[in-house]
Amino acid sequence: MKMGEETVSKKVSVVFLLQNVADKNDISTDMKTAYQCCVDQDISPDWITNEECFKMKPKKTDIFVIEEFKGKAFSFLKDFKIISPRCLMTCLMERRPIPNIPSPLFTIAMVDIIVTASGFSKDQKKTLGDKIGLMGGIYLNPFNASVTHLIANAVGSQKYKVAAERGIPIMSEDWVNAVWEAGLKENVNASDPQFASYKLPAFKGLLICASQISKAEKQKVMKVITENGGRYSPQLECKETNVLVIGDPSGTKYIFAKKWDIPCVTPQWVFDSASHGYSLPFDGYIPGEEVEAKCSTPKLGGNPGVLPDFSMCSTIVGEQTHLHVNDTISSEISAIPEQHTPKKKN
Repeated sequence: MKMGEETVSKKVSVVFLLQNVADKNDISTDMKTAYQCCVDQDISPDWITNEECFKMKPKKTDIFVIEEFKGKAFSFLKDFKIISPRCLMTCLMERRPIPNIPSPLFTIAMVDIIVTASGFSKDQKKTLGDKIGLMGGIYLNPFNASVTHLIANAVGSQKYKVAAERGIPIMSEDWVNAVWEAGLKENVNASDPQFASYKLPAFKGLLICASQISKAEKQKVMKVITENGGRYSPQLECKETNVLVIGDPSGTKYIFAKKWDIPCVTPQWVFDSASHGYSLPFDGYIPGEEVEAKCSTPKLGGNPGVLPDFSMCSTIVGEQTHLHVNDTISSEISAIPEQHTPKKKN
């Protein structure tokens, strides 16, 4: 039998496992159809029961067709080539090679796709990697030149920046689940246009504030941010706000953004990022240098922990988890503990 490049010079045996039934007449429609596909292409598959499976001495050239990827028989055969009946049907009907990867194959929806991830826990990455492998894809922890897709839960990480620079698609984790579900019903590829909606929104995970722009422009900025996965807040919050959108580099929010190391960008950054489909680098969108006469940083005197009394500025003091500035609220400012530079995303 020949199945594409993998089996050009290899004689392989196709073995169907009667997993939860005693007789092949009781098998599912998928198993029957896959078996018939083999027969139609002059392949002579065999049938074995669970009990017979444990008596076998499988060879590397054996291909086991299993419907449910669980149970003792599945675990026993895991070191050998395991595919689902749907995967076998797809390869035979489309004359495609069976992917030569170590993972059991449920579908081939992610063949030729190499994925890395950012922003997830170790367990979450393992879950993603396992499911990607079941669809014929490859998951890598490091980001190298072979990566074709990045899965992220928020924008701004180093992997995100590299992927954006290289034009590599940046997807949400829902993409993997959507491809999986679709692949159970029909033959799909993870790069199909139907999955384009699972690209990570340009402002996913960002809390953005705006200042020194007109009310009309602020409404536009708010709309674009929220429509593209971000959150807008009228307050500037230390350790919470990720970006300050500012039309003119002046004013209370700008002073505190600089003090708290919050990136400041022009409104055009919002519109261009949304247009490109990902969060653009801040370079090129940095507002001009502030005019000293318009907005000079006040002298703090001998006590660096006490800020001067600005109008339209509100803070939370004591054992607070964050500090904030709100252009719409007028209150006195009190002592603020020494600030720490917010942690950057990995």
